[in-house]
Amino acid sequence: MAPRGFSTAFLEGQYALRTATGDDDETQSDPARVVTSALERLFTRAEGQALIRLLADPAVAVLPSLSAATRQWCEQLQATIIIWLRADAPDEDPEVAEAAARILAPEFNTHAQEGFASALGKGLQGLLRVSRER
Repeated sequence: MAPRGFSTAFLEGQYALRTATGDDDETQSDPARVVTSALERLFTRAEGQALIRLLADPAVAVLPSLSAATRQWCEQLQATIIIWLRADAPDEDPEVAEAAARILAPEFNTHAQEGFASALGKGLQGLLRVSRER
C-alpha cells in the first residue's frame, strides 16, 4: 500500500513545483507537459522503478492480489493525472465542474493514459539502461 501513497505524493509535489515556478512558462501553461514531466521524474525513482518491474513481470498476472494491487496503483496515478488535467478550482460551481468533467471524461482519460504510457515507456528504457550498466 505504501508505494502508491508515496508515488501520488511525489507526483503532487512535482506538479505543484512545476506549476508554481516560473522557470518554464511553456511547460507551466500546458498541463499535459507538466504531467509527463512529473511522471518521468517518478519513474526514475525507486518506487516508480518498482512499478515498472511489476508491470513487466509476467508472474504478477498470475497472482491475483499482486495483480490487483498493481492495477490499483496505476489507477491511482491516472486518477491524479485526470484531476490535474481537469484543473478544477475549489471555488468553482461544483455542478458546473462535474457536468464539464462528465462531458470531457473520455478526453481526460485518453490524455491520462497516453501520458502515463509515454512516461512509463521512458522509465522502462531508463531502467533497461541502468540494468545494462551494472
